[in-house]
Amino acid sequence: GSLLVEAAAASPGSTLIGSDVDAEALEIAGARLGGKAALVEANAAVADPGRADITLTLANLPWGKRYESEGGNQAFYAAVLKNALAHAAPDWRGVFITSDDAALRKAALAVGKLSVEGMARPKVRGVEAGIWRVTRAT
Repeated sequence: GSLLVEAAAASPGSTLIGSDVDAEALEIAGARLGGKAALVEANAAVADPGRADITLTLANLPWGKRYESEGGNQAFYAAVLKNALAHAAPDWRGVFITSDDAALRKAALAVGKLSVEGMARPKVRGVEAGIWRVTRAT
């Protein structure tokens, strides 16, 4: 729930919708957010926010360390991107954190008509990661 907590602080009037496969993580996020977000237990590749006007998708994508998806990170990331776009407003953009930069770039290429831009290179729990902005290519 850390990303949603930060999003709530940065944009207090926003409608926040979050998903996670870990029920305990959702419980913690719910407590931290105090009802400021709708939370569902689902992975980001299939989560249904119940609307088609999402303007921003924020995701700390699985890195394949704790949760390994069938087909690997690239296949899962492509499914996340497709699902985000299925619920996206025309001005949608995504911000994704991952240590598997190559998988995210290949996933965006496979989905098509997306642009990926590196924003920052933080260390997350001692592992170098990337923060990436994904937008519809013009």
